[in-house]
Amino acid sequence: METVETVKEMLARPLPALISPRGTSNPSDSRTIINVRLFHEWSRFGAEVRRILEELGLDQTILQIDDSKDKHYIVGNELGLTGRFCRHACDAVSRALATTDLSIRFGDRQAANLPVSDIPPDVVLLKGDNPRYLRPVMVIELKTFWTVNLDVDLDSPQWERIAPLQSHLGQVVCQMRDNNTRYGVLSTYEYTYFIRRENDSGAYEEDPKFEVRMHGTGAQASDRPSHLRRHSAYRPTGQGSVVDIPTFAVTSQTILFGDMEQVATNYVDVVKCIQTGDRKSIFEVIWDGQPAVAKCWVESEAQSYTNERVIYETLSEKSPRGYSFFADFYTAGLICCSSVFSTGNILVIQKVKGVPLHEKWNYLSEEKKEFVYHQVSQAIQALRGTGVLWADPGMHNVLYDDSDGHPTVTVVDFERIQLHEDEPLLYPTEMARIFGREAVKRRAMPRYPGG
Repeated sequence: METVETVKEMLARPLPALISPRGTSNPSDSRTIINVRLFHEWSRFGAEVRRILEELGLDQTILQIDDSKDKHYIVGNELGLTGRFCRHACDAVSRALATTDLSIRFGDRQAANLPVSDIPPDVVLLKGDNPRYLRPVMVIELKTFWTVNLDVDLDSPQWERIAPLQSHLGQVVCQMRDNNTRYGVLSTYEYTYFIRRENDSGAYEEDPKFEVRMHGTGAQASDRPSHLRRHSAYRPTGQGSVVDIPTFAVTSQTILFGDMEQVATNYVDVVKCIQTGDRKSIFEVIWDGQPAVAKCWVESEAQSYTNERVIYETLSEKSPRGYSFFADFYTAGLICCSSVFSTGNILVIQKVKGVPLHEKWNYLSEEKKEFVYHQVSQAIQALRGTGVLWADPGMHNVLYDDSDGHPTVTVVDFERIQLHEDEPLLYPTEMARIFGREAVKRRAMPRYPGG
């Protein structure tokens, strides 16, 4: 027997749980840098949604479709997650919209007559009566919930709790700008952020304000200048300087670099490529006769390079003898000549042993887990001592090794940071993002053995 329900009742039902026993291990990451201090709460989100629902009515009855027993599809990657999101969320909203006079539908960005984009969203909400002339009004970006945690730490200050989401929020804002939409969504299916540009004018002005809401808590952006803009990329001109130019034995695998354009004062020889991409590559190299790791960025990623260089140089100044939980900093500069990575910036650090912590964590003894936790905690305190909050904490950026029987931990990748301007940071946000809030709370208990 067929069952009917009102549109309101359909929209009020929770989304079905997804089956995901395992899946991809690398998070989809845009590497976008945005200042999280620009965000604060979209306080009237709930009231505005309720008002719109009342205006639409949505008391019409429709045939009930029960997806709660849909256990035929096992999700393991972002494409599969996007399909389930479209089926369970977009289709339900589409059925609700079909009972109204609104000419809005979900679809692919490529369905609209728009220029090619380098950062296309996974789904868009399109407006228009004619399928040939559709205009995007909202972009939707999906992330896998087992690699990206959008749950925020409510015990910490607003900007601090969303600092680890810097690149993901920035990606959606870039998509909104690219598609000239006022609305955007960032979702892992389990948690969802709703984003709205505060100014409803047609075109994007410089530094627009945004309102953001997450599952009953959220943020809104202001147009204050970014504190990170105080750090500018290294671009010495060398004008008026006298420099002794050294000679090098150059091969096809050599990268020449220095602190002045077209003047090479140092070099590395590439042994092998560890990671390659359009904007950044990582190489195993020989520097000053010893194994090292070189990170290279293109010109457009100068801010990422600058952030990481500033952190390593500041750490070196604070502790010239180095730290057990950071790779030693060797050198950095502007690439002058190379067939391996032709132009941009390079940073050379110590080569350390290890694999991403998420590959080992579940197999470690409790004693070794406590050692890892303590080392990472010390590393984060050292980073905070440089005046920043680490905005990309995660097990993927913690290397672990115990191949010789002596475990070591190395925290890496400081391209995304947030200045805290000597404000007291009372909550271990970074530790909660890496190990989970329950692990942090448990270790904070007075009687906890490792506390």
